[in-house]
Amino acid sequence: MKFQDLAELFSEDQRQSARLVNEEQLEQFAEAIRSTQRIFLLGKGRTGLIVEMFAMRLVHLGFQAYVIGLSTTPKYSPEDMLILASGSGTTEGLMLTAQQAQRVGGKIGVITRNPAGPLGQYAQSILVIPDPQLDHGALAKSKILSGTLFEQSLLLTLDCLCILLAKKTGQDLNDMSDRHVTIE
Repeated sequence: MKFQDLAELFSEDQRQSARLVNEEQLEQFAEAIRSTQRIFLLGKGRTGLIVEMFAMRLVHLGFQAYVIGLSTTPKYSPEDMLILASGSGTTEGLMLTAQQAQRVGGKIGVITRNPAGPLGQYAQSILVIPDPQLDHGALAKSKILSGTLFEQSLLLTLDCLCILLAKKTGQDLNDMSDRHVTIE
């Protein structure tokens, strides 16, 4: 299979997944983020890298966002929101973090393709990233590596969520650019 054919396959899967995202869930998730003091985020593996990208965008939007596990992450409090991302909804390390956050208080948001998974039970806000391959039993026929569709859909959805948050907070790209890193 040639590159262009593979790229088209990925593009079509992305379109299918995007069409299935629940607009109401996305709006509710955006509102949960807007109405909190600080946002703490965590994902594992490749999903964790995308969560870090989302945290950076939230900072560009003027939110206080922290990736759990970094030495500069402050103490989590009942006024905060924890956002966990897991395609399977069963990532053990994230469930432990959710249990700890639940004891402290605050809001918990979960982003997953499996809302019925054990991680979903901790969520006050849930954002489902649909996986048409899994929903229709087509994974065995797919040429796409396991988890890739979730990860790519997660990135796309979170970038769209940032655009939605920018509009809700009256910001544009210039405002975000003013908060972009100036030294590296």
